Amino acid sequence: MKDEDRARYIPNNALPNIIHHRKLIEAIMAMIITGMVITSINFVIKIKIILLITCCLAMGFLFLKGIKNRSITQIIFAEYKFRKSRRCAHLRSINYVKKNRKSFFAGVEGETTAEKTVNVLKKRLNDWKEDYRKKLISISNEDGEGERGSRKGKK
Repeated sequence: MKDEDRARYIPNNALPNIIHHRKLIEAIMAMIITGMVITSINFVIKIKIILLITCCLAMGFLFLKGIKNRSITQIIFAEYKFRKSRRCAHLRSINYVKKNRKSFFAGVEGETTAEKTVNVLKKRLNDWKEDYRKKLISISNEDGEGERGSRKGKK
């Protein structure tokens, strides 16, 4: 009877549950998917076996371990929800944001972006034409003909 008095019951939560069922199912699914992808690639059998062993084991350990005591699917879903409902908050005034939006197309108010783009391109084209005309005049002046001397046949 002395032995029975010393025997004690160990509750289920006394030892930590190292592998959760959800993580185990995720690891098995990840290993199966990784194995299917590797076997579908046309490699030599030895390469397939090496890749299956290394990649499937690595995926299995990653999914069994999890990240910060969370399963990988929990992390993926949390990241998805975060990106879906993300809001940009800043501590600046409204005028600061409006001022920074007028960077390249600071033109007439009420113009659309397309109209502003067309006006900028027209201005650049006219500047280029003017520079090209000046270069032609300088080349013709070097020849000694002048601006109107290049026209032949007129007297």
